[in-house]
Order: sequence, then structure tokens, then C-alpha cells
Amino acid sequence: MRKKITVFCGSAEGRDPVFAEAARQLGRLLADQGRELIYGAGSRGLMGAVAKEALAGGARVTGVNLTRFQYKPLGLAVQENIMTATIQERKRKLIELGDACIALPGGVGTLDELFEALCMLQLGLTDRPLGILNTAGFYDPLLKLFEDMQAQGFLKEKYVPLIIARDTPEALLTALDEAETPPLYQPPKDQDELLFYNEWDPWGELCNYYVRDMTVDGVVWKSVEHYYQAQKTLDPAYRQKIHDAATCAEAKALGNSPDCVYRPDWDTWKLMAMRKALFHKFTQHQDLKALLLSTGNKTLHENSMEDYYWGIGEKRTGLSMLGKELMALRDELRTLEA
Repeated sequence: MRKKITVFCGSAEGRDPVFAEAARQLGRLLADQGRELIYGAGSRGLMGAVAKEALAGGARVTGVNLTRFQYKPLGLAVQENIMTATIQERKRKLIELGDACIALPGGVGTLDELFEALCMLQLGLTDRPLGILNTAGFYDPLLKLFEDMQAQGFLKEKYVPLIIARDTPEALLTALDEAETPPLYQPPKDQDELLFYNEWDPWGELCNYYVRDMTVDGVVWKSVEHYYQAQKTLDPAYRQKIHDAATCAEAKALGNSPDCVYRPDWDTWKLMAMRKALFHKFTQHQDLKALLLSTGNKTLHENSMEDYYWGIGEKRTGLSMLGKELMALRDELRTLEA
């Protein structure tokens, strides 16, 4: 059974009451079957309908929201509310946290999430199956479009099984439990460059979100991301707040919040802060050190399309500073071992 179910859906209920009722049925079913709900952290519309029923049935519910909405009260007592800095990060976090994804009726945002999950499946960037709850035939036009795409040669036949649509929550959950997805993409071993991004991907240990305790100046930090975000401010109380953040995403959200008063020298200090964190991460854990050294002479890139400083950026126009720092550290570790 796929225990954690990510649900994409609208923040409106729609004109037909059948949409909200189907969302409530799904929420009740998740609770009855001992599953968890991950969703977009709304309290209204279909978001609120599915979350309220899941909570009422005793299910664990996790919301994933944007920092721009952090000052608006959620209104629901979810067990965890994760804040993300960008819509791209929010989508990836929603997909990451679930064992499967379900799209209920919704608007442009729901379609964006649906297609993000489908594209990642097609490219082998996730193995979470995607289900479409086709309540009252809402998604019939989209399913017809998929048929036309295949007929016109734009959608390969092998990808058609990735589109799992059912009319009821019960049938959809059963289909998702039984679904088989393509294997995750594995880069060729002789590839001259190595891309990393998510902590669960191959080589995910290289990313800042990889959680492994490290001690810097006598303080234990959960991850590089926690340490890096905390260095943005000189306020001890706010730095401690970032230190105590439950997740890397929460630490990043706090670091990007308007409440975080940046230190005046941050533009020049940020590279040193990252360099210091990486050094402690890879020298305090022999397995991580061995992993970094095992990359040989490959060029390392954080495969972030949105980050043009630390990442590779869209169309490879970014500075890829994280990859450069990791390669410099790799050379330093080799020198220390010589």
C-alpha cells in the first residue's frame, strides 16, 4: 500500500457539489485505510474538503505552502506545515513527500502540478505514480487530449500507462497501489559530468538538503542548508530559530523571510559560509568524504533550473557555484590524503 498520498486540487469547490463530495470521500478513505495526506496547505475549496475529512478521521496531514502565504492563518490543525520559497520548490516537495500523487478537479495551479508530476515520471525523475480522479467526467477533455497527442505522434505509447484515471477514490487508490512506474534515471557511469538536485536522487548526498548532523564552531547543525540560512543574519534569536527548523525547506523559508534581517556583508560572506559548511560536512563523515572523492574528475553541477548562483540555471546559464565549491573541496581532500 502506498501510504503517503499527495493530492493536487483547487482552492475553490467548483459549481457542482459533486466535486467537494468526492474530495471529502477521498479524505475519509485515506483516514480509514491508514494513509497520510500531503497537500497544498489550503483550508478552502477542495483543498479544505479533503484535508478536513482526513483530519476528522485521524489521518496525518502535511501542508506544503509558499512563504508569501505564511502570514495567513491556515485554519486547520495539520500535523506539519512546510514552507517553500518558490512555486517550483513547492511542487517538487509535494511530489517528493508522497508515495503517489492524485489530481482532483482544479484550475491552472492543479494542472501545473499534474503536468509537473507527469513530466518527472516520463523523464525518470520520480517513481511516484500519478492518478487522476475524474469526478463527473471533469478530466474527460484532458484525457481526450492525451489520446490526440498519442494519435498525432506527440505522446509515445509507452507513456500512456502513466496516466491512471478512475471515477471513484476507491478505484483510484487501488490502481495506484498496483501501479508500476519506469525506473529512475541513472546517468551513465562514464559521463564526464555529474548532476545532483534532490536528496533522494542518485548522488543526493551532495546536495545541501541532505540531512546529516555536523558541528561548526561548537554548534551542531542538521544540514548544510540550516547552517547556510542561519548565517544570513547576525540576530542570535533569529539564527537560533533557523537552527531549530524541523526541515531544510523550513530553514530556507525562514532565511528568505522578510523577518530575516540580512547581515550587511552577506553578498561577500555567503560563499565563505557555504565553503565552511561543506568542509565540515564532508570531513566529519567518512562515508560522505568517500562519496565525494569517488566522483573522480567529473564536473559537478547542482541541477537547479531556478538558482542561477548555486545551481546550473535554465539552459545552463547559471554560475553553478555549489558544484565549483564541491570540486574545490574534492581537490583539497585529495591533497590532505596525499
